[in-house]
Amino acid sequence: CEKLVPIFEKLEKKNEGKIKFTRVDVDQDPEMAAENDVQAVPTLLFIDKDGNKEVNVGLLSEEELDAKLQALLAK
Repeated sequence: CEKLVPIFEKLEKKNEGKIKFTRVDVDQDPEMAAENDVQAVPTLLFIDKDGNKEVNVGLLSEEELDAKLQALLAK
């Protein structure tokens, strides 16, 4: 979702070297979407350093996303 791009860029800069953001166009990469059971856009897939996955479907505010990222970094 293009609405998230500026938020991702800001939070990626804030957490440089700690978090990696990757965008996937599900129309261009349907296999990746299928592998991760993406049913709606936007879907945010969080993968922690141990490989555990957590999925969020729908938009998150910058504050909500930042809080989520900080919680993951604290693990």
